[in-house]
Amino acid sequence: MISIPSKLQEQLAESKQEHILTFWEELNAEERMDFIIQLESIDFELFAVLQNQSSDEQAKSIEPCELIRLDDTFRKQGIASIQNGELAVLTVAGGQGTRLGWSGPKGTFPATPISGKSLFQVIAEQIVFASNKHNTTIPWYIMTSIENDAATRSFLLDNNCFGLDRTDIFIFKQNEIPAVDANGNMLLVTKNKIAMNPDGHGGVITALQQSGGLDEMVTRGVKYLSYVQI
Repeated sequence: MISIPSKLQEQLAESKQEHILTFWEELNAEERMDFIIQLESIDFELFAVLQNQSSDEQAKSIEPCELIRLDDTFRKQGIASIQNGELAVLTVAGGQGTRLGWSGPKGTFPATPISGKSLFQVIAEQIVFASNKHNTTIPWYIMTSIENDAATRSFLLDNNCFGLDRTDIFIFKQNEIPAVDANGNMLLVTKNKIAMNPDGHGGVITALQQSGGLDEMVTRGVKYLSYVQI
């Protein structure tokens, strides 16, 4: 019979999450293996950090950003950065259009009232316009979710990436973290599956690093990101 690896047992004990193994003896071999694979994909170190930070501690660590007044000098520097190929666009687009009454990724929603252009098309056309205006290439980095990654990729390809070269679009998935109850206990969806939630906009840099996106930026000479969320 398949048993829980000792390292996982230690991680579950340290994080006080051993309750998720309540139904272990009821699982068959395939169900146990699927459960182990999911457990091994969880970042227990990050989970511990999030669990140990109370809302009061998080609130104390939040401070307003320094106010920077932009003048014409900054504008000229920005244009120079674009022309030198140092700018990329980063879009977080992991959401579904459920609350909009739309079946599919939120970025595919026809948002413009007259032409019915999707949110992805609006952003893509702005990138194409700026690229042509400044005679440069502006790469586009898009963070999807596990739920909408395939649909997002298909939508962009089906629409010829709205004029962008597909090699200038880097799509990567955001990570997920276990869902917990009010006491910090992981929740089960089934006897062998933990409920997971996207780690949100705050996880974008980690996801970029893990996907190779940051390395790709270095190769391209990207120094600045224009952040756009769907």
